[in-house]
Amino acid sequence: MSKYRDILNRDIGQRDLLTKQKEEGIEKIELLKARHEDLTEARETVNNVMLATQISLKDFIEEVVTLCLQTVLGTQYGFRVNYELKRNQSEANLLVTKYGEEYDPEDDCGGGVIDLAGLGLILALWTLARERPEPVLILDEPGRCISVDLTEEFGRMLKEVSALMKLQIIMINHDPAIINQADKAFMVTQQNGISKVETL
Repeated sequence: MSKYRDILNRDIGQRDLLTKQKEEGIEKIELLKARHEDLTEARETVNNVMLATQISLKDFIEEVVTLCLQTVLGTQYGFRVNYELKRNQSEANLLVTKYGEEYDPEDDCGGGVIDLAGLGLILALWTLARERPEPVLILDEPGRCISVDLTEEFGRMLKEVSALMKLQIIMINHDPAIINQADKAFMVTQQNGISKVETL
């Protein structure tokens, strides 16, 4: 009889242990569910804040790049930043517009458009930098892909941007139409490995 009592007591002990583990498991599941809900809500809040920030940045970036494009190429051009949520992360698609139609700059636009859009993006990002670097922009052959008939407009645009943003632009260029817009220009020549600098 005592043998059966021992077996019964052992089984009761196991039952009580399993019941306790089950209750602890249910509590853990409830805690994990609550944590999952909190994390989902936090992610949505972060996404909403990011979206609001992106809309503000989007408007500014579009305005600066559009200004660069329109100053040189005409009012038919514009620039758009379209954000998409992919894999819970926001991705930006940069598009050039012409007469309202959207184009992928890399595949559907010429080099001059890309030069102008790229310069506009540099200017916008410089302006938005938290710790803004010195107001000096160094450019190597900017606008080299812009049509010859538009280089004077491009030079004028650089001068206007420089004055508007209080930004000194130092550049290397060989195009007289752009050089003539500069406040100061130098000609650098080299003979026998020695550079000679003349003020133009």
